[in-house]
Order: sequence, then structure tokens, then C-alpha cells
Amino acid sequence: MLSPQVIASLLLVAGASMVAGWVVAFRDRYYLVLLGLAFCALSGALLAGQRVQVAVELGASEPGFALLARVLFVASSMFGVAAVVAAVMETRRRLAMLRESYRAAEEALIAMAQAAKQREESRGEEDGAAPAPRQDDGQGKQSGGDDGR
Repeated sequence: MLSPQVIASLLLVAGASMVAGWVVAFRDRYYLVLLGLAFCALSGALLAGQRVQVAVELGASEPGFALLARVLFVASSMFGVAAVVAAVMETRRRLAMLRESYRAAEEALIAMAQAAKQREESRGEEDGAAPAPRQDDGQGKQSGGDDGR
């Protein structure tokens, strides 16, 4: 089993990495800094709680560290909840942007297809010939008098 100090160190490294990542590269993902702060606060709460536990075992009291542990734990919880809410909001925003992008691409594709159809029809009219009737109009092919008898 890992000691609380090792766990706190790992939490601190993970949290500091998230905060540094936000500062360096991921400025548009503000939930990352919130999650990093949550991990850092949880690391501090764990270390302060361990200090209180050691003091109690030795027969001393550490009311300042006990209060610090509680405050950091509450702060960690608040940062964690805020990070989840921010991540959900950011994900919804990005999905809406993707939907809008796909809708715009679909409209552009339809417009290009209509323009190509209109160009084809106008070429047929310029040549003096009527545009060829569509073969597949849902009624099937018309036979030329030979009905197979």
C-alpha cells in the first residue's frame, strides 16, 4: 500500500501538470486548470490530514492543520465539481459547433449539386435540345410495344 505522502506527491504532480498544461497549451480548456487545482488542493488536504493523524498518535493536537485539511478538502471538492460542470459545458459547446459545421457542409453540398444540375439543364437548352427525360422516375421503364407475348 502506498503511503499518504506518496499519494499526495502523485496528486501534486498530476495537478501541477494539468495547471502547467493549461498555461502552456490548452488555454481554451479552462476545466483543465480547475481539475489541476482540485488535485493540488486534495494533495494538501491529504498531507495536512496526515500531519493531524501523526499529532494525535503522539498525544498532541494540531487544530490549525485539522482546519486546513477540512478547508482544502472542501476546496478540492468545489474545484472538482466546477471542473466537471465546465467540461460538460465545453463538450456541449464543441458538439454544437460540430453539428453546425456538418449542417453548413451539407447545405454547401446541396447547393453545389443544385448548381451542377442547373448548369446541366442550361447546357441542354443552349444546344437546342430538350433535356433528356429521366429514365428512373419511379414508374419503371416503358416498353416499346413488346410486352413479352
